[in-house]
Amino acid sequence: MKKIGLFFISIIFLIVFILPQLTPQNSPFSISDVKSLEYPMKIDLIYPTNQAKTSQNITFHYSVTGDSKIRSASLFVDGAENQVLNYLSRYFNDSTVQFSEKLRQKVSSVIPLVINYNEIQGKNEKGASPQLLSGVLLYKITGNETYLHYAKETAEWLNQSGNREFLLFWYNVSNGGRASISTNGFEAHLYALIALVEQDNRFLPLANWALNEFHRIFVPATNLSYVSVRSDETPDISFADLGNQAYRIALFSYAYAITKNVTYKQWAKDLTSAFWDRKSAINITPAYLNQNGSVLYDYVKEDQHAGFFLLGLESAYYYTKDHYYREIIESYAKAVSTYFWHSTTRRFMYRIQWETGAVTWYGSVHGFSLLDLGLVNAYLLTGNRIFLERARSDYDELIVKGYILKNGLIVHAINNNNQVINPESNWGWNKFAFPAGYAFYVLTRNETYLNALNTLYAALRHHWKTHGYVASIDSNTFSPLGSSILLSEYVHVLNAMLYVDRELHGGAFTGNTFDYLFREVGAIQYCNPQEKFGMGYFRLKGIPAGNHSWNVIVFDAEGNIIESVEMEFSVPSLMAGGIRGGGIKKLV
Repeated sequence: MKKIGLFFISIIFLIVFILPQLTPQNSPFSISDVKSLEYPMKIDLIYPTNQAKTSQNITFHYSVTGDSKIRSASLFVDGAENQVLNYLSRYFNDSTVQFSEKLRQKVSSVIPLVINYNEIQGKNEKGASPQLLSGVLLYKITGNETYLHYAKETAEWLNQSGNREFLLFWYNVSNGGRASISTNGFEAHLYALIALVEQDNRFLPLANWALNEFHRIFVPATNLSYVSVRSDETPDISFADLGNQAYRIALFSYAYAITKNVTYKQWAKDLTSAFWDRKSAINITPAYLNQNGSVLYDYVKEDQHAGFFLLGLESAYYYTKDHYYREIIESYAKAVSTYFWHSTTRRFMYRIQWETGAVTWYGSVHGFSLLDLGLVNAYLLTGNRIFLERARSDYDELIVKGYILKNGLIVHAINNNNQVINPESNWGWNKFAFPAGYAFYVLTRNETYLNALNTLYAALRHHWKTHGYVASIDSNTFSPLGSSILLSEYVHVLNAMLYVDRELHGGAFTGNTFDYLFREVGAIQYCNPQEKFGMGYFRLKGIPAGNHSWNVIVFDAEGNIIESVEMEFSVPSLMAGGIRGGGIKKLV
């Protein structure tokens, strides 16, 4: 179940770090009147008369001040609304079907834990878990109270005497105790529980209990967290893996952002330094550390380690605003984009030696897009164009050109000659290609990426089996190789897709609505060189009265950041709770 928890981190890291401290460059036009705005939001875009007009994209990155929260947000872009909404509607539909399947897999009408189904054996497994907590994520996307109801029902059952332990351990369907299954990946459930706290603060004590118990059980005094733990709370895999460590860094950073408990912030930093303090001269950390600090294996993987760690660092920086992470992100992104890169194939390699950077395994594997996502974030944070160019080339070679695809499915591994060496198609890793591809689409508005995503989506039908999507199949025969996917995994893909567009470009209803977590939305405006105005639409629900701020980022046609300005606006109490508006300003 390792990949279940691993996915959770990738979603958090999809946040794009469009920050006001980015250094503005020369712009073909300027943003004016941005110091203070009243509703409705307006912005003047002024073209210098001595420069040719070029199409530009402007991203508005919204943040709420104080403790106020946004219930939900929908973003619309002129000319793109229908295209994006139609594209994503399939994922909405799939998620609702998945949710219905999981409801049918509940232990009973009074025990809202979900039993996993083993497609190979054709029967239910012995363990159940609180998958329906992820209903809060679907609620954030759709506003449908039914999903929130099931999330709360699950949390209320867990909060009863004797039930809390099943936030951390599998429930034994036969006897009601702990199932003899090692725990790995339950971070996804804790993440959903924290998201639920934003909707209903009654669950804060439960979340605090779960986080403290998780830390007690999984994190020893060395701060090298165990990969997995047995049901008796003894380590199953006792060494520390950089990927597991990374999504725990993200979890505690997120917990700090929501609860303001500084202990969680410190735990995240402790977990980070446990690996970063061991970095080599080329700024690559080991990937596997024994509890005595010795290195278990001398290689680092592109996806499981470099990708997750970079995304984990970015998440921690986003949530804590601690510049300790900012410095590491830039150093680590430079290192991994250099040493994993293969100039001939124009893509990243699978494994390198952590001290020298020498490639130890040539080829590409299914989780490649994790590093792509991390480098996109690093580019937006630092402005280093190499990060974006290499990430995009990696994705283009493997997905757009299709070298890693078989029957539209991402295979486990190919060599440098693009020959398939493992035909397994594993949703646990393949899913990252969806938000990564969408990130490149919203950065470039190149429909090649949408077409590639259409191919990936069409092939997903082969994963659909008895009780929804199955995690692993053979890309040749489509026969199942594993169990059904946990609800959190599929819902997180939808959230990832929705959040990408909003954060990268503002965009329409796009890729990964994680409002419940980040409390941030945005809206994109296009400046058409044939016209003399820019226009955009936005709709925000649940906006409280008071002062708010925007970070305005301007991209040129190639995706370069050319201007960054911070601005403020206020919402009168009359308008609080729901705003729909748009603005058109003449360009002079």
